[in-house]
Amino acid sequence: KRVDIFYCYIADICDIHSGAKTMNEKLLDEFIETVKSIDNFFVIVGGDSFENAVIGSKSSVFDEALHGIDAITYLTEKLLPIKDRILYVGSGNHDFTRSMNTNKIPPSAVLAYHLGVPFFRSFGSVFLNCRKNQYTIFTQHSGKKVENIEWVQANIHIHEHKHEYNFKKNLVAEPNKYSKGWIVRPVFHLQGGSYLSWGNNYASDKMYRPSINGSLIAELSGNKWNVNVFDNIDLFKRVVKCP
Repeated sequence: KRVDIFYCYIADICDIHSGAKTMNEKLLDEFIETVKSIDNFFVIVGGDSFENAVIGSKSSVFDEALHGIDAITYLTEKLLPIKDRILYVGSGNHDFTRSMNTNKIPPSAVLAYHLGVPFFRSFGSVFLNCRKNQYTIFTQHSGKKVENIEWVQANIHIHEHKHEYNFKKNLVAEPNKYSKGWIVRPVFHLQGGSYLSWGNNYASDKMYRPSINGSLIAELSGNKWNVNVFDNIDLFKRVVKCP
């Protein structure tokens, strides 16, 4: 993807858990409206877009408000207004692994088909060119720790699944064939949040710590290569002066 603009923004809307009774619909709607209001805002729809409970899974079908095609239709209609901003759809254990063990019809793949965007299983990547600068974004849906996946060469790693909602900046050294020496560059690790509220579900039944809902937003500069991360959507909207 290439954009000729001074700044662009990217976020991974992951762990939506469409169909769950405790899905935070209000926050998802607010995030989608924010994306719509900014021309240079792009998104990835990450894994676990669907609750997709099956027999034997941790979550129960009785904790779902929508099942099967109803959950797919619901989320498709939510995302259709921003389909031109969606770079790809990923998958997770809820929407892919569970389906492959039952009916081999992963709802995340069906969602990608209806939105007309690429579908990636478990992990995906994209090159985003903001004017003269290229940024490599990598997403993956697993429980692996950050330090166990640094072998993947990317500028921005987005880690899904754990609902942890935080970020860190590391430095790595690598050889440069042009300067014939070593250069130090930053690597950003973003832990994706979720849109699944705490309470009256298996997370609260198991006494898992409540997680912050929402998606982190990365600002990419088209001038000097630089990444800023926003972990507060209200602050983000004030900074970029959203309508």
